[in-house]
Amino acid sequence: MDEEIFAATDAAIAKAKGSKDPEVVADYHRSSILIGSPLSGSIIGLAFRASILGVVSVNRSLDSIWRRFAYWHELAHVFRKHIDEPSFGTHQDFGLFTVPVDSYSIPRHEKEANLISAEYSIDTGAVLDLIGYQNKAMKAYREFRKQYKELSREYDNLRFMALGETPTNSVRYRLAECRKALRILEENIHALESDISSMNCVNTISEIADELSANEVIIKYKFEALRIRGYDIDTQELENYNKVFRHVNYID
Repeated sequence: MDEEIFAATDAAIAKAKGSKDPEVVADYHRSSILIGSPLSGSIIGLAFRASILGVVSVNRSLDSIWRRFAYWHELAHVFRKHIDEPSFGTHQDFGLFTVPVDSYSIPRHEKEANLISAEYSIDTGAVLDLIGYQNKAMKAYREFRKQYKELSREYDNLRFMALGETPTNSVRYRLAECRKALRILEENIHALESDISSMNCVNTISEIADELSANEVIIKYKFEALRIRGYDIDTQELENYNKVFRHVNYID
C-alpha cells in the first residue's frame, strides 16, 4: 500500500475546509453521501451504494469516540469506492479493528478502511509527541539504527562472499572496516538509549493507547498509516524501543 489510499479522503477533508469530523465531511459531500438512520442491534456500521449516493450509518449506542472511528471506517468504503465493487454489496460491520494490521487474513477493503479510520480519528501530532519523534536524541537514535541495519547487511553479504574461499585483501579490509563501524554504532546506540530513558520521552504502545482513548490494535494501524505517509516509524522497532527504554540501566 502507498499514500494513494489517502488521496480521496484528503481531498474530501480539504473540501470540508480541513475538518476531520467525519459527519462534517459527509455533510460537505451531501450531493454524493447520505448518512442514514442510526443502527441498532449488533451491526456497528454499514456502507452501500444507492443510485448516485454512498450511504453510511453507524450504531446509535456508540460513544463519541467509537462513533468517530465507525463513521470514518464506513466513509472510507465510500471514498475508496469499495461500495462500487461487485462483491461488496450492502456491507455490514459487526466489529471494528478486530484484526491486527499485520494479519494476512484481513480483507483488503477492511484493512484500508481501518487505516483511514485510524489516520483521521487519531491526531498525528499527539502520536508523534508521545513517541518523542521530533526529539533530537530520538532522531539520532533512528538514524544510528538505520545505519546499523544497512551496515549489518553489507557485513553479512561480505561474509557470504568469503565463504569457502580465501577472501581478497579488499574484502578482508572492508570486513574489518565494517566490524569497527558496527562497534562504534553500537556504542552510540547504547549511549542514546540511556539518554532517552532518563528523558522519559517515549511511551509504551499501551500507554499511547490509554492516552488517546484507543486500543493497541488501533494505535498500530495509526503507526502503519504514518509509515505509509512517509514517517520513519517501524512498529516492530517501536516495540523494541518500549522494552529498551523501560529496562535500560544507567549510572547517575
